Amino acid sequence: MRHFILFFLFAIISGRSANAQTVTLKQIGNGTVMFSTRVIEYYNHYLYTLDNTSALYKTDLSTGTQNRLGNAVYKNTRYLFAVNNQLYCMEVDGSMNRIDINTGAWTVVSPIGTWRETERVIVVGRNFYTTQNGVLYHHPTMNERVRKQIGEADFYDLGHYCNTDTTLYSIIGGTLYKVDLVTGKWKTIGPKKGWRFAEDNEVIGNKLYTIETPSSLFETDLGTGVKKELDNTQFKNAELIFADAGKLYGIFKGGILYEIVLN
Repeated sequence: MRHFILFFLFAIISGRSANAQTVTLKQIGNGTVMFSTRVIEYYNHYLYTLDNTSALYKTDLSTGTQNRLGNAVYKNTRYLFAVNNQLYCMEVDGSMNRIDINTGAWTVVSPIGTWRETERVIVVGRNFYTTQNGVLYHHPTMNERVRKQIGEADFYDLGHYCNTDTTLYSIIGGTLYKVDLVTGKWKTIGPKKGWRFAEDNEVIGNKLYTIETPSSLFETDLGTGVKKELDNTQFKNAELIFADAGKLYGIFKGGILYEIVLN
């Protein structure tokens, strides 16, 4: 689900400072705490992950302490997501289960086939959305039939999306957009293809953070679209970034988990 873009002469093309250095990486837990992770979800100071054996783990983002949740395996899980203090998994057969975030005990929410047509799952704050056939739907409950269409069929491609508790953003083809969750309209932020080297992105408040090849972390003001480089040396091995409770984190090659401290 993460992809990497090869490019050359980045410093010349971007015109950004080659000496930016305002970031500290604070390692969390041991060096391989995320080594076998294949699916992640973050919620309320914890990271929920499925490893390469399809077991579910809960990791404290303050200490790196990791514990397995229950004994179930999730070989057929398509989406793992948290909403309203509950953890859910949507399966490839279209069923959905609720997972207790403390014990790992699970119960069936929807039978096989219910969510089979779902293409993407999006959680913004306490609101649960899905896309089907390019249409964005808001679901006030976990009942697939109770839904409201948002806008037109403009959601075949959601790109690399990220969100706060109230807003949704996406990078598609290197261009940054804000999605109005009332009207479904897309608004371009900043220059077109201004984020064409972004590998992953996350948002905190009104700031967008992107890791970009070959080794940089950038910050973008979402009000003005102005982008600046924060660090150009430490992110060569970064695989993804995410934000929880106002803090920025990254998982790096080898399974190393860091808090990204913005100095």
